[in-house]
Amino acid sequence: MPEPQNTESFSAENPVRLLFIEDSQIDVASCMAELKRAGLPVAADVVESREEFVEQVRANTYQLILADYRLPTWKGTEAIYLLKQLGINIPLIVVTGNLGEESSGECIRLGAADLVLKDYLPRLPVVVSRALREESLRRAALHAKEELAHVNEALSAQVSELNRLSSEAKLIREIGDLLQTCITTAEACQVISQAMEKLFPGESGALCMLNASRNLLEAMAVWGDFPQGEGVFAPEDCWAIRRGQVQFWEGAQAGLLCKHLGSSPVRGSLCAPVVAHGESVGVLHLRRAPGSPSVDATQPAALARQSRAANFSACVALALANLKLRESLRWQSIRDSLSGLFNRRYMEESFEREMRRTIRNQRPLSVLMVDIDHFKNFNDSFGHDAGDTLLAALGMFLRSHTRGEDIACRYGGEEFALILPDAPHEFACKRAEQLCEEVKNLHIQYHGLDLEKITLSIGVSSYPQDGESPGNLIRIADAALYRAVSGQLAKNDAPSQMASGA
Repeated sequence: MPEPQNTESFSAENPVRLLFIEDSQIDVASCMAELKRAGLPVAADVVESREEFVEQVRANTYQLILADYRLPTWKGTEAIYLLKQLGINIPLIVVTGNLGEESSGECIRLGAADLVLKDYLPRLPVVVSRALREESLRRAALHAKEELAHVNEALSAQVSELNRLSSEAKLIREIGDLLQTCITTAEACQVISQAMEKLFPGESGALCMLNASRNLLEAMAVWGDFPQGEGVFAPEDCWAIRRGQVQFWEGAQAGLLCKHLGSSPVRGSLCAPVVAHGESVGVLHLRRAPGSPSVDATQPAALARQSRAANFSACVALALANLKLRESLRWQSIRDSLSGLFNRRYMEESFEREMRRTIRNQRPLSVLMVDIDHFKNFNDSFGHDAGDTLLAALGMFLRSHTRGEDIACRYGGEEFALILPDAPHEFACKRAEQLCEEVKNLHIQYHGLDLEKITLSIGVSSYPQDGESPGNLIRIADAALYRAVSGQLAKNDAPSQMASGA
């Protein structure tokens, strides 16, 4: 639509474009003369039939139409209907001979801007100027209305975007709260998988984290139709890890295609680095569903997706960092740093709990007190560092030779304790004998040298025959251990000993 114009903007170089619907050239000349006499620059075309009129208004732009009421084959006012059918809005002034009151009213009722009788043509310039001015105002109002509609549409889009961002931020906050309450990494991975299905419906992906050696990224959580076996790759295979920013691939960025996407990457693949304490520790990988339409990386939907992935990866990084810290603190609080077994405080707390459960369910329970034979002589011969190596190796040995429900701890010095729930006395004695026998196969190296093989002395006590409290069972097992150690001291070359409190 052309910009609105007013009458003052017309000049000889930019005249008013008129279209006459008239069968008399004399009348056309008279009208033109009156307009020019009034100082109004005009340029005019003349048509007589309907067909000519339609052709002209389709091909040209006019500011005004002057139409005779009576023509040989039609009425000039019919042009108003034709303009409406064509979707063209041009003011029309009826310029005609004398009309009755009824015909004059008909012209105005049909939508004519005004009516001028040919006997009063000096009035024509005033009517034309007024019609042009009103049309200019109408177009200005229409333009303002369109601008207002555009502004309202933009505001509506902004409100929708703000609502989306608010809902998204709320969801990420809720997920962050859930992640902060997770106790284990497995729980966190479950929350992350469920969250990704909500944040990115219809998409698949994986959260891949650097392993302890920092040479591989391994999938910790997967969702959707993410292919099995694609969640392990080297850090240098991902541009997001290398650049420390979101990497989006839609086909055009072939030069920055991550190697871990394979030879047939899915369009719409996205990698968002998981950054903790200033360094990338993992990557959040997303894939759109196969067959999804291609999206330009600069389009609002693609930018919103990238922003959402970046925000969530930041949330994940913070939660996993806190979880790792809590796990580390918990590990330090319940584990012996040298042997990797539970410490004595944790054993005492757990023993009380297991004892209550054992008595309540009337199930057996046994205690093994384990001591390394001649450990002082070992330290004196090889040094304390070698002794620490021995304790660490024995800790690993005991962890690998106990059940998941057993509680293995370092009780103090070279003494260890094993709590065996649901283990009757006979089973515990047999298990102690097996440990004494299997420890002979334990190979320990220190600075590239094989250390001497060790032997164990073990004391056994069991519920219910040896007592109903943790303290009693520990004392009885410790006394049995003392007898086993005494037997070992009496026979320096004897193999590992086991003694029972029964």
